[in-house]
Amino acid sequence: MEPSPETAPEDVSPERFDPSYSHHIWYEHWHRYHWAARLAEGGVVVDVASGEGYGSDLMARAARQAIGIDADANAVGAAWKKYGRDGLQFLQGDARALPLADDSVDLLVSFETLEHLAEHERMLSEIARVIGPKGLAVISTPDRDVYSPGGVKHNEHHVRELNAAEFRDLLAERFGAVRVFGQRFELMSVIDEIGRDGDPAAAATYADASGQRVEGASSEQPVYLIAVCGHDADSVRNAPLPGWHAFNDVNGALFAHYEEQIRRLQDVDVALERTRQELRESRAAAAHLAARLGY
Repeated sequence: MEPSPETAPEDVSPERFDPSYSHHIWYEHWHRYHWAARLAEGGVVVDVASGEGYGSDLMARAARQAIGIDADANAVGAAWKKYGRDGLQFLQGDARALPLADDSVDLLVSFETLEHLAEHERMLSEIARVIGPKGLAVISTPDRDVYSPGGVKHNEHHVRELNAAEFRDLLAERFGAVRVFGQRFELMSVIDEIGRDGDPAAAATYADASGQRVEGASSEQPVYLIAVCGHDADSVRNAPLPGWHAFNDVNGALFAHYEEQIRRLQDVDVALERTRQELRESRAAAAHLAARLGY
């Protein structure tokens, strides 16, 4: 099906995540899709506000049929060109009036869309309408109390942000059951159990630069080996230690340090470019003066 030429609604955000963008946002966006992808197995999956199309492509790898829907005709056309294939199509459509039949979807995902619209109730009513009786919807939005503390809006493209209580209550009005999870980015130390072959024994999700999921294996080899030993096999085997454990400082000081170093490097890049421009201008002025003097 070809994308519709209709004009996108005016309040659609121009924000588009590029999966080649290598900042912590890369982890946040890819993680959401990988986390939800296990729910897509063999079903009809819809990605609302599919944007560039990378998430729809990921979900389609497990789904029977996947559909990316976006209000921006240009985004739909680009996604068709890059990812369109049998089992994956892209449609132009409004999140507040989804071009889908009632009870036709097994899994619907919509990440970082809700806050860009004023009509939350309409969008959620549409999602509730199209998912089947056993269907699931996975919806994300930033927590206003954390993302925009003190009422100071962090993102000019956000029309209506919610805090955790408002988000939960809004969902509960339209869905019979709601579970809320939290997502945050951290720099961390990881301890995971490894088998005789050296591979991690616990299930964990990793991805390469293309977003391809690799279950239970990381490209990073452990630097330290930690063994739990004893004379009784059951005592060792049943020791209450998780197969995968992550640790970070509670105040996020390491991440704050990382962000500060990135800002400093960006400042250096700006200063270097300014110096290069001044040098180019000086050389041009010198060449012009030399020409006038006959050198």
